[in-house]
Amino acid sequence: MLIVAPENLNTEFYEQAAKGDLQIIRFNDTYFNDLAGYNRLMLSTRFYERFIEYKYMLLYQLDAWIFRDELEYWCNKNYDYIGSPWVGHSWAGFAAAHYSFVRTLLYKIGYRNFNLVGNGGFSLRKVKSVLINLHFFKKKAENFNRNEDAFFSFYINSYNPFFKIPSLKTALDFGFDINPEQSFRLNNNRLPMGCHAWEKNYSFWNQFIPTA
Repeated sequence: MLIVAPENLNTEFYEQAAKGDLQIIRFNDTYFNDLAGYNRLMLSTRFYERFIEYKYMLLYQLDAWIFRDELEYWCNKNYDYIGSPWVGHSWAGFAAAHYSFVRTLLYKIGYRNFNLVGNGGFSLRKVKSVLINLHFFKKKAENFNRNEDAFFSFYINSYNPFFKIPSLKTALDFGFDINPEQSFRLNNNRLPMGCHAWEKNYSFWNQFIPTA
């Protein structure tokens, strides 16, 4: 297990709780000051280069929750990026407006994988593939003005048909984010491996997540 932390954050509590089975990876404090800084970090090659020894990284923010240990199962699926799907979200309008020309061309040659998959707060990323695409789309990544997960879910997914992302239906078994009630129904009333932002929909999640 690894924790990504600011250079000046005292992590002694976490290290003691983990009883030594924890590695702290630190980056400049400015990346943690606000959402814009976080997005810069997650779209920087230097971030993923620190994890190049690993094939995959499971990105787990502090507002995520794990229900089942299926990490090996999802790694074996060989996807480049899996995020908790944005079910019923207006991101669809953003994607259509920004990438309609490229999407139309790809659609005509048979490409259909335009999915809202998904939120980066609970996501699985193939480190080498993400690095390659960040190098290839370097200028766009440096000037991207949306959240970092939209870069992988929409931008790369529009311009690189070889970037492997699961369908929304498949990804629902990986994670839920917004609209968990609808996601639960679409997933045949089955919980996913994990979820993100559970505290925003606690009226739904309190039946599955134990309280202290």
